[in-house]
Amino acid sequence: MRLRRAAGRLGRQRSRPFPLSPSPAFKLNQAAALATVSAVALAAPGPDMVVGAAISAPAMVVLQPRPFWYRVAGEFTRDGKPVNAPLLMMRLDRALMVMAYPVTAADHQRCVLDGACPPAANASDRPAVKISWHDASAYAAWLSQRLGATYRLPTDEEWAFAAGSRFRDDGNAESAAEPAERWLRQYEREADRDDALDPTPRAIGSLGA
Repeated sequence: MRLRRAAGRLGRQRSRPFPLSPSPAFKLNQAAALATVSAVALAAPGPDMVVGAAISAPAMVVLQPRPFWYRVAGEFTRDGKPVNAPLLMMRLDRALMVMAYPVTAADHQRCVLDGACPPAANASDRPAVKISWHDASAYAAWLSQRLGATYRLPTDEEWAFAAGSRFRDDGNAESAAEPAERWLRQYEREADRDDALDPTPRAIGSLGA
């Protein structure tokens, strides 16, 4: 989970890992905005894992504006048949400040101990997973209150910009006009993408910023 620090409103989100983010930002990673949260029994917490313990501001990176391709979110039709959403060349109107690393399970547990977030799977140095969009937003609100700054989740456009060449376009070939064919192609594309990824959470810093 990553957050972006910002003065703006919370934008529309697609399902992604947990980062926060553009005025100063906080970044919840993108393995997915995940569903089911399960409670766990934790070992005796250290001195920094108690209610109200002091927390440090997350490390941030600043991404300067540049042109990037972005496919508009939503469903579009032409003559009653589904078509790809428009693919636009966009540019953010200001620099994007976003967390350098995903929010860890241990980071999230501090929010849990303060009663501001529901329990998650563990309290390690691995990225927080199985966190819903609502839970990630609750973490952003908690972090904002604790640090006296504004953190939020990145918008869909900001996600595409921050991901750069690693952002995957979700458009279909225009020849796939039938809904069933388009859904099948989308399923196959997403399945191939998931098969190519190692789903094992890694320690912070293992994969770079």
